[in-house]
Amino acid sequence: MSERWPALAAAAALLVAPGTLADGDPLGGEDLVQQVVREERQRERRVLGLAGAGVAYPSKVEASLGALVYTMPAAYDCRNLCRFEGLLVRAEPGLSAGRLGIGYGRVYGGAAGQPAFLHHPHLGLSLEASFLRTWRDAPLSPPVRSFAGLQARVTVIGVRFSAGVYRQVSGGPAEDPWLVTGGIGWGF
Repeated sequence: MSERWPALAAAAALLVAPGTLADGDPLGGEDLVQQVVREERQRERRVLGLAGAGVAYPSKVEASLGALVYTMPAAYDCRNLCRFEGLLVRAEPGLSAGRLGIGYGRVYGGAAGQPAFLHHPHLGLSLEASFLRTWRDAPLSPPVRSFAGLQARVTVIGVRFSAGVYRQVSGGPAEDPWLVTGGIGWGF
């Protein structure tokens, strides 16, 4: 698929402006196609910092810090609404639990230039394999337990909604080894 992307981008450029090439465009037909293909091949890996906060079960109040590793054409400066997509790594410490996750994320957001942090998440989604550890006064019995599972997140205009399903991996006997989580907050 990635090998076909430059050709598709070049074809799209030709479809968008079919009259400009025939009307004496300074780049010429073949030169424009080559330029689009060259720019698409000159992609660079970038890292976008992510931050947020919210309330969730079982952590109660939590903060969120993460990074999204993505690729983008080197010449693209991302001054307005941008699409960031790639490997997502996140840590979420909370009052009664903490979570570490790794997975896939896609977010459309506002940024200025080549951002270090996502400033305005407009629409996003993520799916992460996660490790969750509860402590202190977690609303579980027993309160100190470890879980592994999946966490999904949707962000709409900066408001995030999350849900997860986990299975206990350590922490002593429990009536139910499964845990369903949920939360609402700000950020991606």
